[in-house]
Amino acid sequence: MSGLALLIANTVLSGIFIVPLLVIWGLSLFLVRRRGDPARIGFAWLKLLFPLVIITLTLYVVSNAFSILESQTYNSKDFYQAFRVQLRTSVAAYLFERWSDIAFCITQVEIGIGFLYILAGTRDGLQRAVRYATFGFGFVIFILSIAYFARLNVIYNTYFAYVESPARQSSAGLDYYERKFLVMRHLGASMGILVWIASLLILAFASVVVHKVRGHPSLRESSVILLVTAILYFIRSLYILVATALWVLGTERQSKAIDIIDPLLSIWPFFVLLVLLFVLGVRRRKGLWTTQQNWMNGAAPGQQPYPPGGLYAPPPPQMGYQAQYPGQPMQYPAQYPPQYQQQPPMGGAYPQQYGPQEVSAPHVQDPRLAAQELPPGLPTEMK
Repeated sequence: MSGLALLIANTVLSGIFIVPLLVIWGLSLFLVRRRGDPARIGFAWLKLLFPLVIITLTLYVVSNAFSILESQTYNSKDFYQAFRVQLRTSVAAYLFERWSDIAFCITQVEIGIGFLYILAGTRDGLQRAVRYATFGFGFVIFILSIAYFARLNVIYNTYFAYVESPARQSSAGLDYYERKFLVMRHLGASMGILVWIASLLILAFASVVVHKVRGHPSLRESSVILLVTAILYFIRSLYILVATALWVLGTERQSKAIDIIDPLLSIWPFFVLLVLLFVLGVRRRKGLWTTQQNWMNGAAPGQQPYPPGGLYAPPPPQMGYQAQYPGQPMQYPAQYPPQYQQQPPMGGAYPQQYGPQEVSAPHVQDPRLAAQELPPGLPTEMK
């Protein structure tokens, strides 16, 4: 394939998810609701993540479109105009991509904290530490991305003024700008390293969440979804780290197939994990809920012990029959209720001539067996 065909393929593979993401974002505004539940803070951040990713993809498509235009332009003036727009939109896309990383990290961590909050019933030290560390990371990336965007645009202004000036260009002047661009490459690489480290920590945190909720059937499936999104983000970040390292080192591309590989390993995994987070947000009976909702049967999670079959299962049946007389403290198993009613003894002995009165015994579960199946109860205070 020619270079132009590969560039067109890269543009298609990058922009193919813009419309689906717009649809999913619109659905999330109505279906992924927080409803005042403190365990669902992460889904509020998810609604911010969608437009950031959509803007990022749109800017990359525009940048590629101007790259295609400049490859078909033979006038030097038109070429530099297309080249200038292509660089500006590319830098803006990189800025929104870093902001998307920030929003995803906060979304992922807040959802994981929601699982821990359901288990603990309160904000403990681990939850606060993870939250503060995530916001600290986001602040660092935000400042670095703003500095990168502003500084690189200033360099582009002076660079284009230099190359388009009628004065003779010298090799020293070009070397000067080459050194400046190399510094900006290092700054971009530093952000790539930080994002990769964050993805590794997010993967570890998701693994901890899965381990902690493994004994709770109604949370186990949702925690696995969270772990899968963390794995996809780690793969994406690892690829971007390797690609950035090759870019900083100035390694020449051995194959133009990178134009196909890049969106498949950077954009496509991001789209899949966004869909998974959306699915996690719309789940009801096996989702993240700690407050009473109109579709729930019985009390909300945390207001009663954790019943078999999930957080929203109906209360267990009556466990058995209490002894009839004060001198009999034992509790009869439900399968073996008394078959007759005895009259108070006369003379201190029960007469044997009173035959049993046949009654039908209701079938109720043995409380001893039920007690063995009951998992630990959830705390009574939930966020």
